[in-house]
Amino acid sequence: TTTTTTTTTTTTTSTTTTTTSTTTTSTTTTTLFNDGQCSQGYNILNDTWRKVHYNPGGASSCSVNCDSSGFSAGWYRFMEPAGFKLPITQPSSFGRGCDVCQTASSAWVKEGRDPTYGEGVININICFAWGLACGISNTGKAVACKDNSGSLFYLYFLNSAPHCTLAYCALGS
Repeated sequence: TTTTTTTTTTTTTSTTTTTTSTTTTSTTTTTLFNDGQCSQGYNILNDTWRKVHYNPGGASSCSVNCDSSGFSAGWYRFMEPAGFKLPITQPSSFGRGCDVCQTASSAWVKEGRDPTYGEGVININICFAWGLACGISNTGKAVACKDNSGSLFYLYFLNSAPHCTLAYCALGS
């Protein structure tokens, strides 16, 4: 007699696929600090006559001040009652005896902008509206700073004005 044995083997393969998704978010925080110039010494300009008051046709009372003789090149900060920053646009009226402030021709920043905090010291061209909106010019520098309370202010490196009857006047708050 013959006995036949058949063995059947069944193999079951199970595959499990696991997908893991990871999202990484990176945040960069930039902390701005005062430029080194902000902690250096500077002069304060706070003369009442320096505050810009536009008087088309000229002011009735005009004392022509100037920043040519006796004005030394250096870093300056405007403070009230003089205003707090140089204008960044040309005056709408000029050349008529104290129509901007108490001088014949007041300064303004030709670049048309203030420095931003954290930008550092920038070079600026300073115009004096004399005959033309930028009839006479001078070079300078500017930097945005913050005081201990976090209030923004500007420092300017100003040179002596090219001649008398030209002065640095500031916009007020």
